[in-house]
Amino acid sequence: MGTMPRFVVLALLLAPLGGCCVAFRSAGPRRITPWPPGSPPEPEKMKAVSIDFKGLTGPTADDLLLPPRSQLIYRNASHWAYYRSERFIHVRPEPAPAELHAELRLYEQQSRSPRFVRALNLLSFGLVPAWERRDMVLVTTITDQKNRRLGRFQEAASVTTWHHLLLLLAFPFGPPPGVAADTVYDLNRATIVGAYDQGIY
Repeated sequence: MGTMPRFVVLALLLAPLGGCCVAFRSAGPRRITPWPPGSPPEPEKMKAVSIDFKGLTGPTADDLLLPPRSQLIYRNASHWAYYRSERFIHVRPEPAPAELHAELRLYEQQSRSPRFVRALNLLSFGLVPAWERRDMVLVTTITDQKNRRLGRFQEAASVTTWHHLLLLLAFPFGPPPGVAADTVYDLNRATIVGAYDQGIY
């Protein structure tokens, strides 16, 4: 009986280590250079853009919204990309008035290692590795004030996250929320560059 409390304490201390995880981008848009795109526009020619962002769980209209935390992370990353592009005088959320409207739909599909592998990962306190993959597709539709479509762009990327005890020291360099946010940021950058090349932005 005397060893039981020590075992429980040890298990409680080791349990969080099973959640050590690192994410990396396994696919994504081409390298975006230079950034911001093109030469700085003249201030009087800059336009305001309003952004309507939604994160969805798949490619159909019936899919559910992503969890609120993911919505917030991805929305902020998208707005930050537009702000840092230096192409717009204002970057606002819909339904704010603006000369340009960008409808952003981020579709995220998730796949995971088999259930028994995830169970082994948990029971072994992270010694058995487990993984999960997020495939992201960003579809952006740009319209003007009269709701005329100016362009439609699609960019895709994937993020893979590994769960393993030995990743404890690597975690600060690849936290999954940060890697996912950077990926969405780059998807938007690629879209902005595409729209700039076509003379829309």
